[in-house]
Amino acid sequence: MRKAMAIPKPDTTAILFIDVQEKLVPAMPERFSATLKKQKILLDGAKTLGVNVVVTEQYPKGLGPTITELSSLFDPKWPVLEKTTFSALGEPEVGVALGRKPPKTLVIAGIETHVC
Repeated sequence: MRKAMAIPKPDTTAILFIDVQEKLVPAMPERFSATLKKQKILLDGAKTLGVNVVVTEQYPKGLGPTITELSSLFDPKWPVLEKTTFSALGEPEVGVALGRKPPKTLVIAGIETHVC
C-alpha cells in the first residue's frame, strides 16, 4: 500500500514563480489562458495563506517584466529577482531568498520551469 503524500503546510512551503514575462507569454498562445487562470489561483492562495514566494524574471530588460495580470497580485514582501542563467537556482540571490525561510516543500510554477 502506498503511503499518502503529506499536505504541504503554508509555513513550510515556498513557491518559486518563474519568468511569466511579456515576451515569453506569446510563445504559449494555445494554453496560456488556462495556465494564467491557475497561476492567479496559486498566487492568490499564497498571498492569503502567507506562503513565501520568490519571483524570477529572465533578463527583464529584453523580455520585459512579469505580466501585469500576475504582478498585480504580488505581495510587496515577495522578492522579484532578475536572472541571467537559465536555471533559477543558478542565481545566488534566489538561493538566498529561499534560504531566509527554508522550505520543506518547494512548488515551482511559471514558464520554462522544466529548465529550472
